[in-house]
Amino acid sequence: MRSKPIAHVVEEFFQTTVQNKTTINDVLKHYVEKYGENNPIEMKKARHAIYLKINRLVKSGVLVVDSKSGKSIYYAKAKILEETETQKTRLIDVVASEKEMLLKRKAELEYELELCIAEAQGYEEMKSLLPAQLDLLTSKKSEAKKQAITLNGLLTSTKTILRALS
Repeated sequence: MRSKPIAHVVEEFFQTTVQNKTTINDVLKHYVEKYGENNPIEMKKARHAIYLKINRLVKSGVLVVDSKSGKSIYYAKAKILEETETQKTRLIDVVASEKEMLLKRKAELEYELELCIAEAQGYEEMKSLLPAQLDLLTSKKSEAKKQAITLNGLLTSTKTILRALS
């Protein structure tokens, strides 16, 4: 006899159900309706297999234990799974805003790069002007030296005349 895919029935039930709280018996009813099982021994095996599958889903975080009432345990889908669609849209929005911010930063960096290149070219042009300015500075320096020598001579002669008069 072919075994029935209980694990798939459990996953299918939680994907298609609109109930907030579900018990193992609800899943078992769905299984019985789907496969028409009415043998008590097979139903007991199916119920145990459903119990094991639901416990694995609880441990993996897909389902959560919502509440307990007597011997019944109510399971619900984990809210994380319900929010994945909104998280995906938020993630897309965040990625889009970060991409926009990065594009703005890229434009700023390109502009700064152009400024730095222009500044470097300006310094290169100034470097070519430096020899002419250097010549001008050396000629002015030599003129200042000559004038200082002349003034020093005049000062010395004035001091000498003042000493002679005193």
